[in-house]
Amino acid sequence: MNRYIKRLMGVALLGTAILSLAACGKSGANQVNSKEITFLKDAQSSNQRIWYFASNDDSQNRELSKTTKIRTIFVTKNGKVTAYTPKGTGMAFKDINKKSDSQIISNLKKADKASFDEFVSGDHSLVTSQLQEAQKSLKDAKELLKTHTERRKHDIGLDKSVLEEDKEDIDSNEKTVSYYQTVLKNLKSKEPKYKAPFASDLRAEVTTDSSGNKVGSERLIYSARSYQPVDTLVTDEYKTNYPEYKMATSNIPLQGTYYAPAHIFDDMYTGYTGVTDDKDFYFLTKTTNKHVKVQFDKTKTKNVKVTDY
Repeated sequence: MNRYIKRLMGVALLGTAILSLAACGKSGANQVNSKEITFLKDAQSSNQRIWYFASNDDSQNRELSKTTKIRTIFVTKNGKVTAYTPKGTGMAFKDINKKSDSQIISNLKKADKASFDEFVSGDHSLVTSQLQEAQKSLKDAKELLKTHTERRKHDIGLDKSVLEEDKEDIDSNEKTVSYYQTVLKNLKSKEPKYKAPFASDLRAEVTTDSSGNKVGSERLIYSARSYQPVDTLVTDEYKTNYPEYKMATSNIPLQGTYYAPAHIFDDMYTGYTGVTDDKDFYFLTKTTNKHVKVQFDKTKTKNVKVTDY
């Protein structure tokens, strides 16, 4: 009986050890614990990964810190990328401290909707500005119609020509009101409608040295949406797939890699660096391996193209 119990305990301990080793060898949803990572190849795996595109407000400040602002958050999986933009520019690394993947993504979805609401309520949208102008014109036309109608009530006994002139004014005002009501109706049908962030295809262009073997820089390319009225869409394909949005090609020029992970609170971040709009940026993901080596993607990786940009 004792030998049987010991055998059971031995099997249980062995199973625990195997599970522990398996857990250590697998990349989690928001962490890299392998010895090496290349962005596109990792993005093509079935592991979900979160990457942070960040920069400081001060272009002279090159220090990555808890207050560095997160501009865009990318979620990669199966060769696709979904881009989330935090509302405003107030999110910093300190704001994601101790938050899980699901919490971060959930908060981003709410912030994305809030950003859209802010956009359409401001002066950034052509349709929105046209709507505001039409609404003002309609209000003015209604007030003028009301004035002429009130005056018409007191026109009894006046010269016939005056009566006809007042009637013409009222008829003209009514047509103006009707016109702007139609304009508003048409504009509202073109108002941007909210569409949640979606996963788009991801590819990369790389440059190589004179031998053609060593990659020196990498540009990540993906599709991004912009809030535009439907009649500005650029192709029939986009009109079919994304009826409320104009699609634009966006890119991230990766120029350097991290030699060792950077620490922010209890987390380690690794990834790439680059410069855009004359400002240094960081393109980072979390890691649990302090010896992880970050590299550019290889020329033979799927969806990688060698270019001379």
